[in-house]
Amino acid sequence: MKEEHSGKLYIVSTPIGNLKDITFRAIEVLNSVDFILAEDTRRALKLLNHYDISKRVESFFAGNEWRKKDKVIGQLLQGESIALITDSGTPCISDPGNTLVDACNTNGIRVEPIPGPSAFVTALSISGISSNPSLFVGFLPKSNKKRNNLLDKIKDLEWNVILYESPHRLKKTLLLLRERMGNIKIYIFKELTKVFESSIINNIDNVLENLDDNIKGEYVIIFNPKIY
Repeated sequence: MKEEHSGKLYIVSTPIGNLKDITFRAIEVLNSVDFILAEDTRRALKLLNHYDISKRVESFFAGNEWRKKDKVIGQLLQGESIALITDSGTPCISDPGNTLVDACNTNGIRVEPIPGPSAFVTALSISGISSNPSLFVGFLPKSNKKRNNLLDKIKDLEWNVILYESPHRLKKTLLLLRERMGNIKIYIFKELTKVFESSIINNIDNVLENLDDNIKGEYVIIFNPKIY
């Protein structure tokens, strides 16, 4: 049952690049909470300083979320209200936070979403194929076996598949998709909403042939196993 005097956890979406991409409500909530949990406190302070938000910021990331979870739950049960933000976009989507949200649900603590930017939704909206059913995967598994098992399940779907990828793994992932899916059409979106935002839409062979050796930035990859 919900604790009568418990606080509230706000899941606050923040810009994926351009600092102007934040809602009035998000700013209002960040100003109102007792403190803020952030995946990277330095990046959080850049955003908070930009909007003159002066709040205590504590780190909460993949390496410490299990250790800090119980303490945060205790603070919420004592009546404190807390905002969770990640490096960019919507928390808990390929980002830390799910263990805390699950613990809140278990303890009857209200969790309130403050919606806003999300990289995969942003990319899908400019792909031209968003009317198809879509499967968001996030980052592919690190294990070769798990990665191959996942791709085996995907290759027969008539759905869009959306991946996140880092610069140092981009080429390797494209080569893997070429091997497993064939020369399908690939949609690559780099640094969305940022100064060096760009997109590439082409067959994998053409993309690989023209891929810059000096790969930088963060990427969203979209493909459909049935679109060539």
